[in-house]
Amino acid sequence: DKTNMKRQHKGYSVETIQYTDDQSKLFEQSLDVYRPTTITSTNHERDNVGNGATILPTRPTITILVVGSGWMGHLPIIYWPTSWWNSSGPKTIAKLGHTCVCVRHRGAFPHFLGWEMLLIGCGCCALLGLSSLMHSLIVICIVVGMLAIAPASSATLDDMTDDVFAALRWIKDNTDDILEIDAINEASTTNQHANTASTTDSIDPIIVFGGYSSGGHVAATTLSKPKEVWTNKGLPQPTEWFDHILLVSGVLAVSSTPNESQRKQIESASNKATPSDDSIALDTSFEWFQRWVVEKAFGDEKNGIQPPSPLFETNSIPKIPHTLIGCERELMLDCFTPILGIFLCSEQYLKRLQSLGIPCTYESLKTANHWTILNSHEFSDTLETCYDKFEATTFDNNSSKKIK
Repeated sequence: DKTNMKRQHKGYSVETIQYTDDQSKLFEQSLDVYRPTTITSTNHERDNVGNGATILPTRPTITILVVGSGWMGHLPIIYWPTSWWNSSGPKTIAKLGHTCVCVRHRGAFPHFLGWEMLLIGCGCCALLGLSSLMHSLIVICIVVGMLAIAPASSATLDDMTDDVFAALRWIKDNTDDILEIDAINEASTTNQHANTASTTDSIDPIIVFGGYSSGGHVAATTLSKPKEVWTNKGLPQPTEWFDHILLVSGVLAVSSTPNESQRKQIESASNKATPSDDSIALDTSFEWFQRWVVEKAFGDEKNGIQPPSPLFETNSIPKIPHTLIGCERELMLDCFTPILGIFLCSEQYLKRLQSLGIPCTYESLKTANHWTILNSHEFSDTLETCYDKFEATTFDNNSSKKIK
């Protein structure tokens, strides 16, 4: 059910689609398909086919990116003012010649009012480095609006992952439409210099799955769901479907230390190279603040509500090659690093993946931060290299994989 017409932009087009039941019509439960307007190839010889010709990729790519919102979800009041950075990631991917599906989900709003609301609003202004009074007032108004509708609109983490599952099901059922296979094949028949893969109807696309910021946490949580959940959702297992996992400045921990169950998982990990807790330790100076944030977003831990912390979920991380992209300075102001840095722990997550024998790489950007990374030239250059590697390693390891 398409809720918007396709919009054309320089280098890419965008189409907004509802992935849930027709009756819900929630903007939160919709996705944007970003398609390159000129299809390019990666990691293989680009034939000199003349201006305006379509060059077929050796194997097309679909990147599924769950966007961030601090778990607030993506009501229009939230998404539209912040879409300039959330949409920058899919735009960057499309401009590199790859299709990207930007997935939104419902949100878990903090259930608090009063002075805390003003404090969070001012904190948002400081973190975003907003110097304009007007911009600051806009951010505060957004926070006020989110909190005002919180009791009626809150969603659990299970609701968020259910939304991602629904989006994944739609993507699986509509892969040809997403890639516009018919249009590509028609173009290939008129291209006298097309490469040997003259049609794409016999080629499975490379599937890259992941997320940005809190979307990284939602994506990682979705990946960690038991096999029977994926089966019941009508989906292949992650290891059978996804070729690569991409986590961009992701929230990969919601606690500074593992709980008892997680600690036992870590201790029983089969790989003898499993690092000690000290080698992946997180700063606990502001653990009280981290607990406060998580409690306000998801509920009281004393009532059994404890969102998973991917860093400590050793038994449920699928053995799929991971690419982590982060920043040397995730936060604009160093003074906030001890306070919020616990959530953004790509380097520690890299060590955890390595200990489990999962292929992984970590790219640390020098000039970007958590809020500017998606629109930075450094991110675009890094992604271009990553996609070349995705294609090369996918052909080496999974060239016979077919999911229908």
